[in-house]
Amino acid sequence: MKYFGGIEGNSKKSHLLICDKDGRMVAETFGLGVDYRVLGITEAAKNVADLVDRAKEEAGIEQCTKLYTLGICLSRIDRSRLWEVRDVSIPEKVARCKRMEALGLHFDSCKYYKEPDDKASNDELIEELESWFYDVADHYIISRDLNGGIASISDNGGMALKVGIGSTSFLLNPDGTCFSCGGWGSFLGEEGNLLRFLEGFNLGKYSTDLVWKIIQDHFQIEEKIDLLQHFYKNFDREFFAGLCPKLALAAQKGDKLCEFLFSEAGSNIAKHVLALLPNVHRELISNQSLNIVCMGSVWQSWDLFKYSFENELSSKEIRYDLKFFQLLNGYAIGALYLGVNSVGIFKHRHFKANAHEFFRHFKDRGESFGVVEHNAAFLPIDLKSQSRINVFSASDSKLDDTASEDRIFIQ
Repeated sequence: MKYFGGIEGNSKKSHLLICDKDGRMVAETFGLGVDYRVLGITEAAKNVADLVDRAKEEAGIEQCTKLYTLGICLSRIDRSRLWEVRDVSIPEKVARCKRMEALGLHFDSCKYYKEPDDKASNDELIEELESWFYDVADHYIISRDLNGGIASISDNGGMALKVGIGSTSFLLNPDGTCFSCGGWGSFLGEEGNLLRFLEGFNLGKYSTDLVWKIIQDHFQIEEKIDLLQHFYKNFDREFFAGLCPKLALAAQKGDKLCEFLFSEAGSNIAKHVLALLPNVHRELISNQSLNIVCMGSVWQSWDLFKYSFENELSSKEIRYDLKFFQLLNGYAIGALYLGVNSVGIFKHRHFKANAHEFFRHFKDRGESFGVVEHNAAFLPIDLKSQSRINVFSASDSKLDDTASEDRIFIQ
């Protein structure tokens, strides 16, 4: 029996899915962080191995069963490649038992990392796994978390729009060419506009009283100068991100400044989409629509910025529909698909079970609708309850309901 696996993860947590050759999900495991750029090579490799071992135990798979491929997705991977495959097979006398066929591993973005160093560090992680955890995989696939999102909904490319601690859009065309906008991290492009409001540099028309109180409570400070320790000595992006749900709650309760902040966010998020549309290939929109997978926690506040988002899209003439999707099972499934692709196994993907269309912008007419009225779809998702699906289907199940053969694009 051959097995396929997919992991999505960051420096804090990870999520692994394993299916058999027929696409039946046989194991799901959640574990510790696996992003080596934050944790270090040794700890990340150990966490990957532990995650796979626990999944094997859950599925009743022999511990010495070896994954055939392991994929690693990075946000700062060399943009000239969709993914990279490296064969690290070891002699049969070492790999004693039958092998699992494919595992894809995806990392979220991380701070303080230089793109030119990625390949060397990727190779270092591979060597660590090959040397000390040789029962994990034969082949390692390296890709981006955004590729994992796109692969979850399409085998022919598309766009990913990730909005969380940072914001980035990523376009993958059918020929493998890719383009991106944003995603440069917290040190570039951040103007600290809220502090300018507080100091009178930008004279806004909304009261800052409630927002300042929220900031004081969140950071446990009294004065603006006290924020410096959080910006420098004790800088933690995820702690900063924890402020967003509190601002969202204030916006829902009618605070005008918070409403304005989310309205501005919606407009800027839409601009990430518009920036990439000139690079969309005709083949990608052959059915007169572009699929966009939406990732990141900010989408949970969709109701607060959907109108400014739509207004920004409507400000430009777009000659095809834009379909926005929420992933129902994370992008571990996309990692799994990328791993399967890398070994040349062509199976139809069960895309309709992986994502939910929550919003559509129609071409030319400036019309739009939300498929789900309450909170326009970014509903709480129980990954555990969603994962027992067949990841391959007997017949094609494109999101656009048009049939075509599976494609694979490797540069």
